[in-house]
Amino acid sequence: MVSAAKRLVVILSLLLTGCVTPMQERIARLHEGMTTQELVDSLGQPTTWTSTGAFRIYDYDFAQRRPAALYPSEPPHSSYYVIIGREGRVRSFGPN
Repeated sequence: MVSAAKRLVVILSLLLTGCVTPMQERIARLHEGMTTQELVDSLGQPTTWTSTGAFRIYDYDFAQRRPAALYPSEPPHSSYYVIIGREGRVRSFGPN
């Protein structure tokens, strides 16, 4: 017979897994041409950003947002850059 504590742990694990969108899944949704708003809706506000001429470069550092104990399958540090063109759309992106 399974104890009530073990059942609670299983239920909480399933709930947490169902509620959290993994970082890799959100990054997989990135594509050239998406709007800045779509980017922010998907990944949130960037950790930092800079402007260089007609481009804005957003940097995302996911290590600050992802406690390793809660996300053991994800790398301990992951950062991405996203380049936004003057028209407000993603031009390119990739890991730092």
